[in-house]
Amino acid sequence: AGNEALKSKEFNKAEAAFSQAISYDKEFVDAYIALGMTKRILGQNVSSQNALETAIKLYPRSLQAHEELALLYLNNNQEDKAIQQYKTLLSHHPGYPEAFLSIAQIYFDQGKYGDALQASEGAIRSLISRADSKRAADARLLAGRCYLKLGQYKTAIKYFKANKKQ
Repeated sequence: AGNEALKSKEFNKAEAAFSQAISYDKEFVDAYIALGMTKRILGQNVSSQNALETAIKLYPRSLQAHEELALLYLNNNQEDKAIQQYKTLLSHHPGYPEAFLSIAQIYFDQGKYGDALQASEGAIRSLISRADSKRAADARLLAGRCYLKLGQYKTAIKYFKANKKQ
């Protein structure tokens, strides 16, 4: 019932359904994650954080819980906490490209181009190993922008040209 309500954007109904599911089973990780997502959408940030942290306590390797918590931090302009959450996610799922890309974009927006470049390179490696050339091109573009900001124009051009070959 909760997932259907969430899909149809009936957030209060979804919240009630996920809360009820948790009342039946206090270790229902997916219900905590869904409740956290719903609360984030409703702007109930503290409740969202509590639900997602509970999901992580119950299942520390939960990719979705870590990612949702990082999104919550980003929505609240807590970029450093978001980066830390993505890094924690990567400690459990070392090849998860979305975490690398998110970290890279945050660092880029903060003007930390060396750190952004390092995260972009991680995303490129991960995406190439998954044969995801379109997303790897996005990561190469971000890496190229980092090299450009760092004044390494020739290397930036190589990254930009590599994307044209895709």
